[in-house]
Amino acid sequence: MSEDERIEIAKSKINEEFVTKGAEKITTDDVERVISKSEKILEMFRKIPVLGRYLEDILVMLQMLTDYIKGKYKEVPWWVIASVTFALVYLLSPIDVIPDFIPVIGYIDDAFVIGICLLLIENDLQAYREWRFNNGS
Repeated sequence: MSEDERIEIAKSKINEEFVTKGAEKITTDDVERVISKSEKILEMFRKIPVLGRYLEDILVMLQMLTDYIKGKYKEVPWWVIASVTFALVYLLSPIDVIPDFIPVIGYIDDAFVIGICLLLIENDLQAYREWRFNNGS
C-alpha cells in the first residue's frame, strides 16, 4: 500500500465522530494515566516533526487535565477532558490506523486525531488559557 493510500484511509477513518466515540470510553483513571505519562507525551511532540506544531497546545491540554484532576479547574465539561485524554491515549497507543513504525507517515493519523480534538475543544481550551492567566498559574 502506498503512502498516499494510507493517508487517505486515515482521513476517511479519523474524524469528529472517531474522537467523540473514543472519548465516550474514557474514565478518570485514563486521565490520571495520561497525566503520569506527560513527559513521554511531550518528548514525542518534541521529536516528531508532524506533531511538533501542536507542542504548545499539548502542554496546555496536559495542564488542563492536571488542574481538572486536582480540582483546581472544574469549569470544563467532562466531554472536553475525555476528548483530550482520548487523543493523548491514541498518541501513546501502538495500535493506530497508520502504524507508527512506518517511516515518514507513521504519525500522520496521530496528528489528525490531535488536530480534530483541538478543533472540538478550541473554545474550552481558550477559556482555560484565560483562567490560567487570570489566576497566575
